[in-house]
This record gives sequence, C-alpha cells and structure tokens, in this order.
Amino acid sequence: MGRIRTVYEFKVRQFFGPVFRSAATIAFLGLAGLVTLPSVLVAGFFLPDTPLWRSTELAGLFGAGLSAFLAFDLLFAVSGGTLTHPAEIDFFATAPLRPRQYLAADLLFQFTVTDALAIPVLGLGAIGLGLRTGNWAGIFSSIVVFLLFAAMGLVLGQAMGLAVAAGKRGAKSVLVAMVIVLLLPSVRWYSPLVPGYAQVPFPSTAAAGVIAGSLFGGDVLGPAVEFALFGVAILVVWIVQSGRDIFPNLRPTMRVAFGQADLRKVAMRQEALTRGLGRLTRRVTVDLMKGAPIAMMTRFHLMRILRDGSILMVGLLTGILVVIGAANRVSSDSPSDFSAFTTGWTALMIPVILSFNWNATERANLWTVAMAPKYLGTYFRGFYRAAAVVTLVASVVGALAGNAGSPIGVVASILMAFAACGTAVTVVAAVKIPTDAFSLKSVLPFLVVPPVALAVGGPAIAVAIFAGSLGLIAWPLVIAYAVLILYLFDRLPRRAALRFEL
Repeated sequence: MGRIRTVYEFKVRQFFGPVFRSAATIAFLGLAGLVTLPSVLVAGFFLPDTPLWRSTELAGLFGAGLSAFLAFDLLFAVSGGTLTHPAEIDFFATAPLRPRQYLAADLLFQFTVTDALAIPVLGLGAIGLGLRTGNWAGIFSSIVVFLLFAAMGLVLGQAMGLAVAAGKRGAKSVLVAMVIVLLLPSVRWYSPLVPGYAQVPFPSTAAAGVIAGSLFGGDVLGPAVEFALFGVAILVVWIVQSGRDIFPNLRPTMRVAFGQADLRKVAMRQEALTRGLGRLTRRVTVDLMKGAPIAMMTRFHLMRILRDGSILMVGLLTGILVVIGAANRVSSDSPSDFSAFTTGWTALMIPVILSFNWNATERANLWTVAMAPKYLGTYFRGFYRAAAVVTLVASVVGALAGNAGSPIGVVASILMAFAACGTAVTVVAAVKIPTDAFSLKSVLPFLVVPPVALAVGGPAIAVAIFAGSLGLIAWPLVIAYAVLILYLFDRLPRRAALRFEL
C-alpha cells in the first residue's frame, strides 16, 4: 500500500498543484460551491413532487443514465484507459513498481478527479431528499451503489484500455460494440420493438434495480446478486490485464494540471478531428459567393460547427434532452409551461459549448477578418444565427421525445434559445477569454447565459400561464415581445464586435 499511496499522492499533487498555489482560485471555487450547492439541497427536497419520481418507469430511466455513464468510461478507454502524465513514464516505468500497483493508484486518482468530487453534491441532495421522505437507509444505500458502479466503470474502462494500448486485435471493435449495445435500448422510446433497459441484463440496469428497490421498496436481492456477479467478472478481467507488463504500452494522456490546457495538443486534436469529420462532410459544401453577407456567414459557421467536432457535443446534449423529454412524458398529467425553466437548461448549454469551442479554435484565426473591423459585426451575427439554428434543432428533437407545452410556451422556449445564443456570442466577442489556463473570465458564459435566457423567457411563460385570464390579448402581447427580443439579440453581436480583441 505504501507504493500505491506514493504514486497516488504524486498524481494528485501534480494535477491539483496550480489550485493549491492560488488563493484566488481556491476562493473562487469555494464561492462557486457556496452559491450552487444550496440549490442541490432544495432540488433534493422537492424531487418527490416531480412526475419523474412517481413514474413506474423510473428504474428504466435510471438504467439509461447509468448506461450512458458506463459508455463514456468505455470511450475514454480508447486512449489507453489510464491518466498518465509524461513524467510518470520516465519515473514509475523504471522504478521497482509492479504494474498492478501503478494501475491501482491510477484508479484511485481517476475516482478522485471524476467521481469523488461529486460526493458533496450527492450528499446535499440526499439530505434534502431524506428530510422530505425520511428514507435515510435507502438513500444512503443508493449513493453507495452509485459510487460502486462508478468505480466499476473505471475498472472496466482501464482494463479495456490496456488491451487497446497493447494493440490486441479487435480490442477497439469490442469497445465500440459495447458502447453501441449499452445505448441501443434507448431506441425503445421511439420504437416498442426494441427491449428497454428494464429488460436487458446490463451492469447499469442491475445497479438501477438496486437503487430503485432501495428508494421505493421492492426486490433488492435479485438485482444486488446480479450487480455483484458483474462486479466479480469485471474484477477478474482487470486482474488478468493488470498482471502483465503494461509500462512499455503507457502513453501520456494527461499533459497538464487542473484548469490548464496544452494548446499544442488541443490544436493537434482539433486538426485530427476536423480531418476525420471532413471525410464524412466533404460532400456538404458552402458557396461563399452566393447570397447576402449575413446569409453567407451563417452558412459558413454552420459548416464550421459540422466539421470541427462541435456537432458531437451538440449530439450528446441533444441525447440528454431526449432523456429529459422521455422522463417528462412518463406522467399522464398535462405538461406545464413552467417546465421550460426546469428542463431547458440543457439546451441553454449548447450555445455556451459552441462559443467555447470557437474561442479555443477560431479566435486566433480571425486576424484576417479583424483587419476590416466593419465586417466583424457580420461575422458574429452569422455565428449567432448559426448557433440559434443548431440549438433550435436540438430543442425540437428533445421536445419530440416528450410532451409539448402550449403554443405560447413553445414560443417562450424559442425566445430563451435565441437569447442564450445571442448572449453567448456577445460574451466571447466582447471579452477576451484565455484558453490556456483557468481564469475568472472563463466562467463568464456559464454565469451570464442561463440567467439572461431565463429572464427573457419569464414574461412569455407568465403570459402562457395566465393566457386564460388575458383572453385575446395574450397572443398580440407575445408576438410583440418576440419581435422585440429577436431584434435586440440580432443586434447585440454586432455591437460586441466593436470590442473584439485577438
């Protein structure tokens, strides 16, 4: 254990070193926790009031979420399954250290940086839920099962990653097949011919069965035995893989510390991603000589989003929207327009992600456009409109998976999407955000975009809720408000372009 602890401490100190040396960063992270964590306590307290909590399909939804969690661990395994700093290859590979000792320390480190940091969030949510339901034993058992499942996913991901790093034939194909199989039951929400998560024997569904049984009462022994058998099988696979000399196959997968970025590595990864997606999207072209300048820039940004990999993250967030929509659909009650405030946050993150990707990959390339500042406004207005198109498409896909609100509520959601896109583009255009390290400016989009979007949607939601009392005047009010919002947010990026800095 001494050697495992030494390796683990080195990895933790290397990764969190910049945070420990910066009092400002510690103060900011503490303030962010004080601001956000109380809302988790409140959310846990009111969770039993949601239709999701009363659904008979809750175990299947738990299984879907845990399967996506496990699929992410397996995708990480493609890079080798370990979080290895270059210095570790020079030091630990030549030290009197057994491969299994290094891998155990790496698993502890992976759990620390991915799952252990979520324990305060789980704890506060559990306190809120416990105060409401009084089922403290079931809630505690559910958290323990979730943490065990998270650890199981890391162990499986590392074991499969070692096989990939060793160049074993078919290892990557098996990984891809496992990811597809884990996600395939989600098709049942669109086609009843596919078995759902509650009918398939996955580690995720076994864990979901234990959690559902602990929270609501029911069969716990059967899912617990199945979960334990999966755990034993995964542990056996890890023991076999970790008993070999893995040091010659280690590759540096973690070159920077917490809150930092290796710009050279980011550029290389972005180039490879663009080149790979280019093989699939080269048939989709954009003619820069046709149409008005603003239409041309909109098409240009849509093509860039498609080819630079941003569309992959949009697809992931759209999948989350589909899950949320399916969760809302489990209730037979008519949908509330107020649900746009509780479920629309995922759609609001799409323009934030798009703006972050642009800031990291495209800002430095904009010097040619910046030579003619008059046209920067057109460039950013096109970016805003392209982001709005992508966000609206994702929102529509998510809405089709669940119940739709009233027509006025739909308009409110559309206005929130446009406001989020306009605000995100305005922030990255007007504020120079560093891309190579953590800074207070880097959290501005996350702090500014959601409140602005929710504030914009608030008046329309209020009209939708009181439409019966307002009568015929409701729609004229909403239409006039929508025209005003669309006009303002279409102009904001152009004004922000005046403050643009490379």
